Amino acid sequence: MSSPAPHPFGPLSALVRADQDYRASEDRAADRAYWTRQLSGWTRPGAPVPGPRAATGGSAPAGQRSAGDGPEPEPVPRTGLLPLQRPEALRAAASRAGVSRFRLVFAAVALHQHRLTGARDVVVGLTVAGRVGPASRTTPGMLANAVPVRLTLRPGMPLGELLTQVDHRMREAVQHQRYRGEDLHRDLGLSRGPGSAFSPVVNLIGFDYGFTFAGHRCVAHNLSFPLGADLVIMVWDRRDGSGPGMRLHAAPGTHGEADLADTQRRLLRLLADMADLDPGLPIGLLDVVPADERRELLGRGDATAAGRPAVALPTLFEEQVRRTPDAVAVVAGRTRLTYRELNGRANRLAHALAGRGAGPEDVVALALPRSLDLVVAALAVLKTGAAYLPVDPAYPRARKEYMLADARPASVLDDPDTLAELSGGSRTPTPASPWTRGTRRT
Repeated sequence: MSSPAPHPFGPLSALVRADQDYRASEDRAADRAYWTRQLSGWTRPGAPVPGPRAATGGSAPAGQRSAGDGPEPEPVPRTGLLPLQRPEALRAAASRAGVSRFRLVFAAVALHQHRLTGARDVVVGLTVAGRVGPASRTTPGMLANAVPVRLTLRPGMPLGELLTQVDHRMREAVQHQRYRGEDLHRDLGLSRGPGSAFSPVVNLIGFDYGFTFAGHRCVAHNLSFPLGADLVIMVWDRRDGSGPGMRLHAAPGTHGEADLADTQRRLLRLLADMADLDPGLPIGLLDVVPADERRELLGRGDATAAGRPAVALPTLFEEQVRRTPDAVAVVAGRTRLTYRELNGRANRLAHALAGRGAGPEDVVALALPRSLDLVVAALAVLKTGAAYLPVDPAYPRARKEYMLADARPASVLDDPDTLAELSGGSRTPTPASPWTRGTRRT
């Protein structure tokens, strides 16, 4: 029997020695200090409510079997592999922003979490190789790790600023990737499996599957994936000309297949939209819910007398703008605005409001007289997703102060001159009268 041909692979013992050396090194202490700083003050969000289980005594945690004749493990919900829409446009958008295309994917996941939950302190897990030296890159073995990337998002943050933050945090995470996720969980006192607290986890897989053994072409098939999280978002780029694709996996009992499919569809749609967006656009103006899903959700609420599902006012207004852009929409004294003009002014003011932090779950007080400005301002506030609170300037001072103290609005619009300038009017702003007074809730 002939001896095997020389190979470039190192022995497993080299990985064991390297891990032992790392655990006794100052590098590990520095990595631990970095992660301690990064997660300081972070509170783990509540875990998803599990779905119904069969009345057979429950089941073992994901990936484990109960001893004896326990029930079979629940199947892992997952979606099919769908291609990223407009991949070349995404690549161009990433290039304009000075980041990689996968940074856009990670930013979309973080933005999706922010918009759907309202959280501004967002932690997303990142799967890393855990290989930092030549020896580890040429030695077979399981070194993959999952580390948290903590981001701060606010509605007024420009998209470009979010991408810069994502790029910076991901670079830092890779620099400290050797510190094991399971050790970090123990440090934080988390009782669940490694990676589960940093959910969703994004796994970016970009390598060539076209390899050979002794000149024979091989085809790789991934049979299973260790979850370690409630939700894993996998983005594949096999570099075979088929383009990148996305697939979602979930822990049993946390997500249904229909929910996963909806999430996948939202993320793909959001990524496609991000390819054309101005980096200066506030993220609070990005819509993560597709129009058909929004109509379905609104249809579950109150219906009109005609039996039609309720539709948000800004959506109805936009439809009217498309139908009759040059028709007169509002008349105030001698001033007339068409639907197109009113929409333009409201959009510009909505951008300014979102830049000041206004968004869903917020209240913006309108301390303006009954005028064209009030119409523009009310429509602009609704476009940001916030609610507006009308405060008549003629009210007694004590009443106005009580209303503002009770409502705790994110901001107060009280200067018609500056408001007109921000929304595209022709008035000259009054420097001595600021257009907003911050009353941000704490």
